[in-house]
Amino acid sequence: MLKRIETDQHGQFVRIPEDYAPKSGTVLDVSQRADGAIVLKPVDEEVVVNAVRLAELFEDWEGIYQPSDDEWQADEGRINE
Repeated sequence: MLKRIETDQHGQFVRIPEDYAPKSGTVLDVSQRADGAIVLKPVDEEVVVNAVRLAELFEDWEGIYQPSDDEWQADEGRINE
């Protein structure tokens, strides 16, 4: 059924025959069972939207707040006490 599994700079992807292809815009979860079979399951659109929002929120989290070295040392002192 699967044409092939390929890998590129974004990760692995699966090419499937057009007869089995889901409608455009459908997101599939791809997993491989212990016997080597590839399993494709539709992913709930809300799950995808929430994952994207979360990724965007934390994309540049380091830029939101950077504690000074003094604050880091003070925090480490409290932990070691």
